Amino acid sequence: MNKNLRGITLNHENWLIFKENLDVLIGTMLGDASFQTYSNGKTWRLRYLQKNEEYIKHLYEIWKPFTGTPPKLNKDKSGNERWYFNTLTFQGFTELANKFYHKNSKGLWIKRVPIDIELTPKALAYWYMDDGSKKSNCISNYLCTDAFTKIDLDILRDKFYKTWGIKVNYHRTEKHNLRLYIPKKHSEKFENIIQPYIFNCFKYKLHCDNSR
Repeated sequence: MNKNLRGITLNHENWLIFKENLDVLIGTMLGDASFQTYSNGKTWRLRYLQKNEEYIKHLYEIWKPFTGTPPKLNKDKSGNERWYFNTLTFQGFTELANKFYHKNSKGLWIKRVPIDIELTPKALAYWYMDDGSKKSNCISNYLCTDAFTKIDLDILRDKFYKTWGIKVNYHRTEKHNLRLYIPKKHSEKFENIIQPYIFNCFKYKLHCDNSR
């Protein structure tokens, strides 16, 4: 793993890029993105890991000014391939990272949902592209939230209802993890909210194409 601790200068141009893409960052942090620290939370870098090459390159173009190297292909011991890239550390990440990450009793950084999180249309869209899917019956949607606690999901359900009037249910997986389930009654409204921000290679997620 590259533990490059070089940081990106906090100047006006970089701050504007960060603010412009804050919704993207929040949405992907609810999905598969992660922050990493090698300074006990004083500085953080952003890491993306995705199967979809087109999508990872799209994310890379957003954060390119904050990176040192382009996306690379990683293959694990089981032969599974995923694309990844890391940013360098950036001061603008620190406040958000410290909202998303808390140390557990073993001293490990665990991702949690910030109590003051805002679910904007763009944030919802990037969350759905990262971890969403259309149910096989084609009339409802899932958001894979297996890594979060029920307390985290209660925060998200409350935000969904207060922000969009969408009542989200729980779905328990075979491994007894909880996922958020958007029922038929609210599915069309949800998809209309995120549609303008869905990247081309993920249009299929709004249809019943489960081939990807």
